[in-house]
Amino acid sequence: MKNTIDFTPMVMEAPKTKQTGFRPQTANERVNKAMKEPIPAMLFDEFWYEGEVCILFGESNCGKSILATQIADSISKTDAIPGFLKDALPHKVLYLDFEMSNKQFQMRYCNKDGENPYQFNDRLIISGMFSGEDMPDNTSYVDYFFEELKHTIESSQADVIIVDNITWLNDVGTESSKDASPLMKRLKTMKNDMGLSILVLAHTPKRRLSAPLTRNDLAGSKVLNNFCDSMFAIGESNRDKSLRYLIQFKARNDAHKFDSKNVAVCKITKENPDNFLRFEFVGYAEEWEHLPKFGEEEVQRQRQETSDKVKKMREQGLSQRQIAEQTGKSLGTINRILKNLNDGNE
Repeated sequence: MKNTIDFTPMVMEAPKTKQTGFRPQTANERVNKAMKEPIPAMLFDEFWYEGEVCILFGESNCGKSILATQIADSISKTDAIPGFLKDALPHKVLYLDFEMSNKQFQMRYCNKDGENPYQFNDRLIISGMFSGEDMPDNTSYVDYFFEELKHTIESSQADVIIVDNITWLNDVGTESSKDASPLMKRLKTMKNDMGLSILVLAHTPKRRLSAPLTRNDLAGSKVLNNFCDSMFAIGESNRDKSLRYLIQFKARNDAHKFDSKNVAVCKITKENPDNFLRFEFVGYAEEWEHLPKFGEEEVQRQRQETSDKVKKMREQGLSQRQIAEQTGKSLGTINRILKNLNDGNE
């Protein structure tokens, strides 16, 4: 019997691909997928956009909670904070307040007699102190905190979260990079998994008040900076106890609108009919103008020198952008100087 050869083609089974936690994709696939996603809108000017973990830091009693509550109020409504941009639609906001009692909060938003309270939108939800009394055995405090936070977010349907403040989580301890890393990773993961926008308030250790603010003034700055998407700070003005300035240290793009040459100056006030304690936008300035190492005479001298230089360059026909580039000043500062010159104020 002759041997026969079987020419039936062999069917090779495709190797089974093991599922992993990685999700590889080509660069083009990543770009095309992102193109289908909406462009993030501004929650609080260029300081904080939708989908970001943002950090706001400053010294104790500088007004972090006041500004954060004002931002939360604005996000829950259609109105932007006067003087600042916002193009996001209203969101439901969950404000985790680990600082104030109910009575302390009430008195900030009522008249001196505790009456005529400011009317917040019901899209703003505030959760007070977290006790952890019902924490199961063999569960870490931080694990339990994030588990409860997830349940609270889901039940409230909030997609904007404000944590006031990060240093309250004593078991984590943000003073060191080693301890801050797990906390920021958890916040970042929660943001991605649940589609959140998160603002975290943090404090500044003791520092020289005469020195300009830097990102290094933030406690645990190295890790916090690495894991956040944006970062800004509140500085106190030496010229007026009610004045504060806002300065950017990290933004979604490299161009910082509010850098040291163009800080946003605000006044903390309650002089309004609705009894709302707030930051009232005053204008723009350079940071050095609000630092104590510059006396009033020095401030005026530097202002006059800058004004004279800008006036001369304008008379030579240079544009505002050219003047800004040659003087190292921001466009906002040049515009303000020229406006004052035209008004005869400088």
